[in-house]
Amino acid sequence: MKRNKQRKKRIFYSTSIIIAILGTIITLCNIIVDKNAKGRTFNNINEVPTMHTALLLGTNPKAREVKDQVPSTWHVSMLQ
Repeated sequence: MKRNKQRKKRIFYSTSIIIAILGTIITLCNIIVDKNAKGRTFNNINEVPTMHTALLLGTNPKAREVKDQVPSTWHVSMLQ
């Protein structure tokens, strides 16, 4: 009976220590990301600096192999 109680206590303490270590690691990672992203994230669209580049999402690397691919008029107008 005493061994069972000691085992439960050891499991509880071990689990608590593991959770505390993981929580500390997550908190430190969050602080590092926040520190490195300072000045690079925006909450207001008017604060974003104007740039003449674009990010094209939803592309497929295999699409580069297609030779007959014609860009849409929207993409052409954005490049000019």
